[in-house]
Amino acid sequence: KYQSDVLLKEVQALVKGKALVQRVMKAIESREEVLLRLSVLRSAFGDLELREPGTLGRCQLSEQLYCLRVMTAQAVQVLHSWRVSVAPVAGAGCVAGPGSRGACWPFTVSDGGMHWDDYLMHIMRNDSAVRQFAAVVELAPEIDPLLLHGAVGGIGPFQQGMHWDD
Repeated sequence: KYQSDVLLKEVQALVKGKALVQRVMKAIESREEVLLRLSVLRSAFGDLELREPGTLGRCQLSEQLYCLRVMTAQAVQVLHSWRVSVAPVAGAGCVAGPGSRGACWPFTVSDGGMHWDDYLMHIMRNDSAVRQFAAVVELAPEIDPLLLHGAVGGIGPFQQGMHWDD
């Protein structure tokens, strides 16, 4: 059970807009905005412009992939903090129930109505926003949500994009 001082601190944080749940909501919203910008970018520029170093399309792609990396890292960090605060240990004593992985943050996209039972797992399993650029960047075969290793090679704004030798 929570002590009154813990609940009081949570109420004060809510009033200030700095409660953990509010930070999770903001992190997810920020990441979803980047995903939307990537979709717009994909429809606005063709493969040739996205491959050519120094073009507006290439620079925007580089910037948005960087933003996706940062926003994903922030979302993962704050979701982890929230999960630990709600259910420190998965299993029988967890609010999510026995056999669970811990607390989950459900999420529904307001425009498309897509729903995920656990946004953190969605991040780890879905890289379609990056895969839509498979023709212009080098992608690793495995999902790499934080774009860490060579998953998105040669994506610098002034680096040459992928070229297919036909």
